[in-house]
Amino acid sequence: MVRIIIFMTLGWLAQAGSADDQFDLETISELKAGIKLVEDANGTFSETLFAPLMKLALTQLEFGLESEALDTLYRAQNITHRNGGVYSTQQLPIIDLLSDLSLKDKEFAAANRQKRFGFFVATHAYDLESTEAQAAYANLAEWYMQTGQPRRARGIIEDAI
Repeated sequence: MVRIIIFMTLGWLAQAGSADDQFDLETISELKAGIKLVEDANGTFSETLFAPLMKLALTQLEFGLESEALDTLYRAQNITHRNGGVYSTQQLPIIDLLSDLSLKDKEFAAANRQKRFGFFVATHAYDLESTEAQAAYANLAEWYMQTGQPRRARGIIEDAI
C-alpha cells in the first residue's frame, strides 16, 4: 500500500511504462542516455535528475537488476540530500524501496535501519502534530508489527500518543 501511495504521489509511475507496460533492455539504455543528457546540461547533482533516476531504478528492479537499481537509488538519494537536505521528504520512496530490497535479501537489520531513517526524516521534516508525522508513527509501528517486533511497535505507539 505504501508503494502505491508513493508512486501515485510522485506521478512518475504512469510515465515509467510504455503503452503495453512492456519494457525491454533498450529502455534502460535509453533512460541512461537521457540521464546523461540532463547531467551534461544541468550538472551531476541537478534536481532534475531525480525523476529519471527513479524511473531507471524502477525499470532495473522490474528486470531483476537489483545491484544496479541499488546504485541508482543511492544516487537519487544523494541528489535529494544535496538539494533538499537530510530531511528531504523526496527521499522517502527511496528509503522504502531500499528497505524492501534489504528485507528481500534477508538483511533484517539493514531493513530496520532504513525504516527508522525514514521515520527520522518524516518526524524532522514535518511538525509532530501534522498528519504526515502521525502517519510516520503509524507506518513504523505497522512495520514493527509485520516484522515480529511488537514491543517496538508498542513503544512507537506510546510515543505517538
